[in-house]
Amino acid sequence: MMQSKFITISDKTELFVREWLLPDAAEKRGSILIIHGLGEHSGRYDELADILNEIGLEVCSYDQRGHGKSGGERGSIPYRDVLLDDAKFVFDNFAKDKAETPFLLGHSMGGGIAASLVARKFIEPRGLVMSSPALTAKPTLIQKMQLNIGGFLTPNLAVANNLAIDFLSHDKQIVEDYQNDSLVHNKITPRLAKFVLDEGKSSIAAAKNWTIPTLLLVAGDDRLVDADGAKQFYANLPKEIAEMHFYENLYHEIFNESRKEREKVYNDLKNWLLQQIKR
Repeated sequence: MMQSKFITISDKTELFVREWLLPDAAEKRGSILIIHGLGEHSGRYDELADILNEIGLEVCSYDQRGHGKSGGERGSIPYRDVLLDDAKFVFDNFAKDKAETPFLLGHSMGGGIAASLVARKFIEPRGLVMSSPALTAKPTLIQKMQLNIGGFLTPNLAVANNLAIDFLSHDKQIVEDYQNDSLVHNKITPRLAKFVLDEGKSSIAAAKNWTIPTLLLVAGDDRLVDADGAKQFYANLPKEIAEMHFYENLYHEIFNESRKEREKVYNDLKNWLLQQIKR
């Protein structure tokens, strides 16, 4: 059952939170927080939440600042670490009445934020899942110039993020629904873009000292983020706590791919989580 609410954080911004909770009689094996990607919102994870409920996990997600129903300028951040501060607040609020620390799952930009939360010790989740994480990018020379100049002169000027929406998924209905979703936006500021790129680089470097069990689920034909970032991150992880599944022909949104393909991803995710739960 899904319930929603607004929570107010320290700067008075309201974040919209969704929780998919289990009935009291259900066997509860833990909980997990989902952090969505750039431009989207937590409502797009309803099916994934149902899958996680099926294995006994209660689920929380939220619209990040500047996204969905939450407050804040679209695609903008008022200071560098605000998305990390927001995520920690939501994570701690969700965890406070749980018997065990929640797992953490981040997709795309949310995957990069999830990695940063662990790398910089904002939180220590039970385990980390990163889906098509935005850890590196291959911007053109013009984009680099815009980022560098804009970062100094107009750090909060929102521009189109130019994401290749047609390559979200092989499922054309998913693409159409995304394009028609009134809660989706296509904005990003130089300050936010620089934060994502800088944090990704730092997390890759920090991976060699990782202690949190980590699963990477990576789209091999990703046109929105650079899959090499996930490969670099995985190469640095201690192998006894790391697992990666590389889906050679899948587009960026692996949880929203064609039905047959997304079932493979769901099974890999469930199997890993169940292994962690049994430990």
